[in-house]
Amino acid sequence: MNENNNKITSTLINLVSNFEGLIQKGQIGSYNREEYTQLINFYIANNNIDKAMDIVDIAIEQYKYITNFYLLKGNLLLQLHQPEDALKYIEHCENLSPYDFEVKILKAKSLSMIGNVEESWSVLNELKTFSNLNYNVDINIIKSYIYEYTGEFEKMFDILKETLILDPQNTEALHKINVATLFTRKYDESASFHLKLIEDTPYNYMAWFNLGQIYSITAQYEHAIDCIEYSFLINPGFEDGYLEYTDLCLQVGKYRNAAVVYEEYINKFEADSEIYLNLINAYIHLKNYKKAKKYAYKSVKLDSYNDEAYFMLGEIYRNQEKWDKALNAYQKAIEIEKEREEYYNAIAEMYVKLNDFALAEKYYDKLVDLNSPEEKYYLNYILFLIENKKYNKADKVLAKSEDLVYCNYFNYLKAVIRFKTGDKKEALLLLDNALSENFDEYKKIFEIAPELKYDKDVNSMINYYRD
Repeated sequence: MNENNNKITSTLINLVSNFEGLIQKGQIGSYNREEYTQLINFYIANNNIDKAMDIVDIAIEQYKYITNFYLLKGNLLLQLHQPEDALKYIEHCENLSPYDFEVKILKAKSLSMIGNVEESWSVLNELKTFSNLNYNVDINIIKSYIYEYTGEFEKMFDILKETLILDPQNTEALHKINVATLFTRKYDESASFHLKLIEDTPYNYMAWFNLGQIYSITAQYEHAIDCIEYSFLINPGFEDGYLEYTDLCLQVGKYRNAAVVYEEYINKFEADSEIYLNLINAYIHLKNYKKAKKYAYKSVKLDSYNDEAYFMLGEIYRNQEKWDKALNAYQKAIEIEKEREEYYNAIAEMYVKLNDFALAEKYYDKLVDLNSPEEKYYLNYILFLIENKKYNKADKVLAKSEDLVYCNYFNYLKAVIRFKTGDKKEALLLLDNALSENFDEYKKIFEIAPELKYDKDVNSMINYYRD
């Protein structure tokens, strides 16, 4: 038995290797029906739907009257969420095999995805005579598509529970019940159901994944991370498991876990620039700037117009206090994307570090022109202006800022500016207002104006509000 399996595996490996070699040479090759089917199934199993589609097209060209290849084409198009295109191929199969169950079920599915509910129900009614377990599962899944389209999510949830009792590891049903759970918000019921599925089928990776997502939605992050980790430990080819796990780890600050699993991911799958950016972020938090820099350069190499990769490179150099190199990286980021306020802020801050206050002010001005909704940028600029004794301009920036964002610390800044310009009476009025609105932040004024620590009137007013 094992010897036969080894032969099959060896034959498939040779077949795939031969196909890949011809493709690299720009040749197509010619295979028999069984070989084409093996190639298609291999690429479907490895989540390479595009390549599977290419082979189906070649097979259809060679075997124009073989229904199976048209059916495979329709199925693949449905996986790519192209039901209108799929329906053409499925109806072609229906003309050739009008009583084929698989053809009928795919037709009902494509009709339900298009939103042609009545016709989809009509096709399902034709299948009432079928009582095979697999047929019932397929029919139920189509019903779930119909209920999803009509917004009947309670029915969708219930029919998928029935389906998974019949077939606990049906990946399509497991994916759909996740959707139904979100719309019905039946988190407790769904969690209990998935726990029962896992009890009956412990290696049900999709059930673990779904349970993890339920825990994540209900803010039970530790449980979520553990469950989702099981999903890709059980199925090392499950990309979504890796990505959901790493996203959650970044979200809760488990940067080491995120970095380890991202490293596993990029060794198994094709990583895009977003993956590299997240990995860079993890390594920056871990202060492993050598690795962060390595992946920043990989990301830039992968996409030379990736402004975020250049920005992250700037963040690495900033953390290493290499101000010139950080500035250079930030400048490259802003050349690509000129509407990101964090880029202007970072460049301004680098010019401050380099003691070029004129250029710092220039970039802060550009930042303010973007009308950002983030108060921190206005605070940074106003503090910069106060520090550089540009009180009139600080007043103007404050006035504009108040039109764009609400920040109860602005009154403290106004008071500091009035103290700095010698208008103590107005300053105390503003301080009184600031303390009454937001007492807890008063200590920050001493960071900007340390001399106020020793002002009797200021201390008297603070003590009044403290009492």
